[in-house]
Amino acid sequence: MKTRLLCAALLISSAAVFAPPSTNAQAANSAVLQVDVWRRAVLAGEPGALASLYTDSPRIFSPGQTPSNLKSELEYWASWKARGLKTLAADVQSQQEPQPGFHVLVIQLTLGVSESGATNKYYLTVGQGYMEQGANW
Repeated sequence: MKTRLLCAALLISSAAVFAPPSTNAQAANSAVLQVDVWRRAVLAGEPGALASLYTDSPRIFSPGQTPSNLKSELEYWASWKARGLKTLAADVQSQQEPQPGFHVLVIQLTLGVSESGATNKYYLTVGQGYMEQGANW
């Protein structure tokens, strides 16, 4: 199963309409379930595993900045690992399916980073878009 992540790292809160997956097959293999695969790859600091989750030409946006590329996205998450990322929780805040085969999630991330002997928490809100590929997201 190969999940492709279309965009990530929107570091702002976004409003989205809740819409559950439209079929039982999608529910069993929904985009929401793929968030954990992405979370584990970030937490493990495995850029190859993380890169495999993105499309060949992902569109990555950050507020107030020009669109980024996959290399910058991988470097961004690797920088958190280098800072001492120890835990990463992902809570889906909302989701929508603006068109068939494309699912958008707004996710609240809680990063636990070990710094100077203490664990500090950082909070990020990201938007991730998933494309359906056959029976998988």
